[in-house]
Amino acid sequence: MNNGTSEMKPASTSPKRRIAAYLILGSGLIVAFMAVRGVTWQGSVALHTTMESVATLLAAVVGAIALLRYYARRESKILYVGAGFLGTAFLDGYHTLVTSAFFKPMMPSNLPSLIPWSWIASRQFLAIFLVLSCLAWIYERRHRGHVFVTPAFVYLSTAVFAAVSFLFFVIVPLPRAYYSELFFHRPEEFGPAFFFLLALIGYLYKGGWRRDSVDHWLVITLIVSLIGQAVFMSVSGKLFDFEFDAAHTLKKISYLCALTGFLASMYQVLKNSNSLNVKLRQEVLERQREQVILLRVQADLRDSEEKARTTLETMADGVVTIDTAGIVKSFNPAAESLFGYEAAEICGANVDKLMPGAFGAHLDGDSKTNLKIRKELVGERKDRSKFDIELSLSEMKIGAACMFTGVIRDISPRKRDEAELKKYAESLRRSNFELEQFASVASHDLQEPLRKVQAFGDRLRRKYAQELDGQGSDYIDRMLKSTARMQSLIDSLLSFSRISTKGKPYQPVDLNEIARGVTDDLEIVIRENNVALNIEDLPVIDADPHQMRQLFQNLIGNAIKYRRAGVDPIVHVSAHVAPAPCGLAGGEQSRFCQITVSDNGIGFDNAYAEKIFVIFQRLHGRGEYDGTGIGLAICRKIVERHGGSIEATGKANEGARFVASLPVSQVLEEA
Repeated sequence: MNNGTSEMKPASTSPKRRIAAYLILGSGLIVAFMAVRGVTWQGSVALHTTMESVATLLAAVVGAIALLRYYARRESKILYVGAGFLGTAFLDGYHTLVTSAFFKPMMPSNLPSLIPWSWIASRQFLAIFLVLSCLAWIYERRHRGHVFVTPAFVYLSTAVFAAVSFLFFVIVPLPRAYYSELFFHRPEEFGPAFFFLLALIGYLYKGGWRRDSVDHWLVITLIVSLIGQAVFMSVSGKLFDFEFDAAHTLKKISYLCALTGFLASMYQVLKNSNSLNVKLRQEVLERQREQVILLRVQADLRDSEEKARTTLETMADGVVTIDTAGIVKSFNPAAESLFGYEAAEICGANVDKLMPGAFGAHLDGDSKTNLKIRKELVGERKDRSKFDIELSLSEMKIGAACMFTGVIRDISPRKRDEAELKKYAESLRRSNFELEQFASVASHDLQEPLRKVQAFGDRLRRKYAQELDGQGSDYIDRMLKSTARMQSLIDSLLSFSRISTKGKPYQPVDLNEIARGVTDDLEIVIRENNVALNIEDLPVIDADPHQMRQLFQNLIGNAIKYRRAGVDPIVHVSAHVAPAPCGLAGGEQSRFCQITVSDNGIGFDNAYAEKIFVIFQRLHGRGEYDGTGIGLAICRKIVERHGGSIEATGKANEGARFVASLPVSQVLEEA
């Protein structure tokens, strides 16, 4: 921690001269006061506002420059000085505003009380912070390495004092400030004067004024502040008289003195640093000229050797170096692991031992341009086992000699994966074909006899209803209901199978339009069940518009269907765009639209959160709620076809919540 003694003044400015200057300044101000006391002068509110505006600006500049110095050198003393002047700037500014002609009617106190007491707040604050700056210096000198308080605490204290002062003057009616019956008409001025005196004693005791320009000018600042407070302002008999305005003028002079000290300090620092930088640059350049060539060559050689050795030893791929005759010259550890040979066993042998018949006439060494080959070969290990490899061969010139470097990678796992993938793709192609065939059969061959059963059953009920007894009519009704349920199952299965096989190309889809269309389709159901359907603003995404309509239709329809008895359904639809959820493709760079459909219906136990998406799975019997048990399975298949996910949460007798996450932009344009 610095002690604030680094700026050295010229030798001609001795401590004795500075002591003499302080004495002359203090006694001169007192003599001036005695000479001019009694001068008839009367200022005004406008003049006072102007003077305090200038004081506010000066205090803010001093505080800002002091804090810049603090963050450059971390002296707690300077932290308190800077915070003190910044807080004083706020209080001076507040003093200026509340005592101006515009704000005066808004205050609970009249000017003869408001002006003196708001002046006192500003002066008291600065005096206390200057005393604290001395205490911080004393503490850190005795406890080297420990700071007095943290900057955050200092700034917080400043803010709290300023805020409390603001509220105090706005809310609390102030007592009188002038006591004409006393010799000192404003005795309260001795409060700040006492702290200015303490700060002056502290800075003189500190001794920094002997060599530090900041401390020297702060001593002058304290002398001017003390005289202005204790001598001039304490005998002011009324607002805006000569002593009043003289004290205000001395306050601004004290701010200018502090500003002079910081500017002088900055100038000295810049001057010293420039001189030091010039000397350092000269020494560095001299040393660099002597060593640069040698160091560069040595570093380049070491780096090249180290990089080459490290690269060969740590590469995951095998690296083999051979000459034009095919003789192995080097064999890295990865190649040893790959082929099962030690480097000592294979170096000096022909490369055909590793890759029989792989090169032929390629290694003639007569090529005019660098040879580069990438090919798939069969390698042979030490135990004679064969495996698939990929070889990248390149030619390099070392002087007049020609060498070849081969990078070898075991591609056996990749080959197996490619074979498995090809097999899986063929199986998937057959499954899709069979699914398409099933869809065709379901749409024609299965539905045609079913329609005939429905038609003849309906005719039988109409023509022979009078001849059938109650049991016969019941049988016909059961038959027709079963055929209708079978028709519904076939239609649902057909929809489920066509999600992947008959999907439309992706295109920009406005989900607001989709939601409006679904709302129109469900208009009667919504009105009959007194449904409160709330749909927020939805985004535009790349999707299959028909399947988006299916998704919304199923989710909103389910929310209405599974309502609680005696409770009006409330369905809420919303969406927001967010980064890709964990587990979905695209990572942090993709954006997903999360569509949420929630309701206040019968809900479900979260233990069945996955089961409800399985085809034909139902949590309730057909007697309670109609349906085929395919709707949510269709929703999941639609979402997954779009590269997204869907999940559900619920609570019995409280409602359910479905969240579908879909990519905002699709990579593929075709379905």
